[in-house]
Amino acid sequence: MKIGSDISNGIESKPLIDLVNDRIVIIDLKNNKQLSAQEIYTVIFTSDIHNYSFSESTSRLKYSKIPARIKLTVNIYSNLISFSTKLFNTRFVANLNDVEANDILNTGYIIHNGSWFPVDSEDLSQLQSVFNLISKQSSLISQLNTLFKFRSCEIIEFAWTDTEYKSLVYNVVDFGTPTLFTKQLYDYQKSGLKWLQNCFVRNTGTLLGDDMGLGKTAQIISLVSWLIENNLCHTILIVVPSTLLENWRREFIFFAPSIDVHIHHGNIRTGSIKEIMAKKVIVTSYSMIINDQYLFNKIEWDLIIADEASLLKNPDSERRIALSKLNRRVFIAMTGTPIENSLIDLWSLVDLICPGYFGTKEEFSNRYIRKSIERTLAESDLADIKNQLNYLLIRRKKEDVLDSLPPRIDIHQALEMSVLEAEEYENRRQVVNSQVNNDSFNSIFPLIQDLRQFTTHPLINKMSIDDLVKIDFKEHIKYSNKLARLFELLNEISKTGEKVLIFTEYIKMIDLLSDLIRKIYSCNVYNIDGRIETVNRQIAIDEFSNSIGFSVMVLNPKTAGMGLNITAANHVIHFTRQWNPALEEQASARAYRNKQIKPVNIYYLYYINSIEEFIDLRLRQKSNLSSEIVSVNLQDLSSDDMQNILNMIPNKKQ
Repeated sequence: MKIGSDISNGIESKPLIDLVNDRIVIIDLKNNKQLSAQEIYTVIFTSDIHNYSFSESTSRLKYSKIPARIKLTVNIYSNLISFSTKLFNTRFVANLNDVEANDILNTGYIIHNGSWFPVDSEDLSQLQSVFNLISKQSSLISQLNTLFKFRSCEIIEFAWTDTEYKSLVYNVVDFGTPTLFTKQLYDYQKSGLKWLQNCFVRNTGTLLGDDMGLGKTAQIISLVSWLIENNLCHTILIVVPSTLLENWRREFIFFAPSIDVHIHHGNIRTGSIKEIMAKKVIVTSYSMIINDQYLFNKIEWDLIIADEASLLKNPDSERRIALSKLNRRVFIAMTGTPIENSLIDLWSLVDLICPGYFGTKEEFSNRYIRKSIERTLAESDLADIKNQLNYLLIRRKKEDVLDSLPPRIDIHQALEMSVLEAEEYENRRQVVNSQVNNDSFNSIFPLIQDLRQFTTHPLINKMSIDDLVKIDFKEHIKYSNKLARLFELLNEISKTGEKVLIFTEYIKMIDLLSDLIRKIYSCNVYNIDGRIETVNRQIAIDEFSNSIGFSVMVLNPKTAGMGLNITAANHVIHFTRQWNPALEEQASARAYRNKQIKPVNIYYLYYINSIEEFIDLRLRQKSNLSSEIVSVNLQDLSSDDMQNILNMIPNKKQ
């Protein structure tokens, strides 16, 4: 609407509406008053217009009934916050300076390119509330916490401003622990969370490089909880080895049960972007990143997290290339072994976290890598690499956090069977189930035990050890996801040069593991089982304890479960689960006992939806009932227990 000249030339005694410094004022002999948007609206769009005269400048203005909207952008730097305000409607977009933004708060309108626009009253109210509260806060953390309270307001958006990495190190802000995370973090884990929060807020990727057993997963889940709780992140992708998909789902249930986690894997996975983006957290495997690039590439990811990131050490691998093509704002890599073979491993990870940080691969190679490791160590400026890496890496070793670290860390890892395993396990389960009603329980016991042996390795009750050792390792892990996970653990332990005990009661499995470990790692492997004379067992323990670097001892828990002191090892892996928790506890105590100076990681590997999950659950329940370890034997099973085991159907949807 435009005011006509006939109105502007009204009676001189009428109050004059004039334009002064882009503000509309009413000039009266008694009182000059600046008008608000509502007052102007009342004058222009009602009959009240005839009671005023208009100056030439206000007469030329075009008056719009359609209000303009506000968008407040919060720019977060290393140690301060700034704001930029944008006004827009269907006819214009205007970036405002601080004076203009303040004028809008006072008047409720803007004059832009010869037109007058009212500003949405609800937007104004929200903007005024934000500025009123922010003005009362002095520190960065208090300002951010105040802003997070307005996270549901349409007018606010966060701009994550790139910053120098040094400023991140020296200006770490404490955002606190989220309420969605229901467990307690150790002090060093709280420091890790604080680091991860600051990295995300400042748009900086990072490498979480803590030792095995220090709770990298818990720290990541606490970060995700904080991001979701404060509505700072809408698309979160966690990429893990396929063997750990179920474990990650259960870790979220344990640490943050209210967070909706979607596992994207298997033959019935969705191909819909809409379905993917409807989930708060997507957990997928490295193979799916390759197979479903068409899907993942279409999404703007706020955060990508890569677990077991040493799998990305080869910059030319399919998984590494596929991940590097994804659109993401922040990338976090998790690995305790950022360098395995050469410095190129490190470049590959860092370039995912922060592309270009170390230059191109060729530039990095020319600067730091020589023809041999010896020459690289002697001639390269490794101190420079370490100094630069400190701005991207948070790493704690066990010895660094001994005061806050429990001496023993029990890690239950839930695994899914491979397709081949699941199909054959189901066939065996049905055979056992068909005989339950016809035979006595005593005759069912061997069949139940057969299921348990099968979950140790599908082939050990089919083939001789001579035939088993002829099978290539890659074929073995196609048959057994548990075996694949075992060697993922051994890969990480081997890089630290530490020692590990593996417990399984089956002789064929002892021999197969010993053979595979020798072939893959070219290391010493020792055995203790019923075939080893008692007098020779201590000799084996002494050799194992005195060996330098990574070495493995594979033991039968019934033979080696009592009386032996093997404190040279600080990793224990229960590969075959025992009915008797006392037996597992005694086996673990070979390493976790007096004279052990390191924290001990004890891993319990088991398949979900199988007899092993029943064993794991039953042992935990029994242990919770009493402060003493309660013995559980196969004969303790009731008919209901037997039926529960036989009702556990493996997941074949892979």
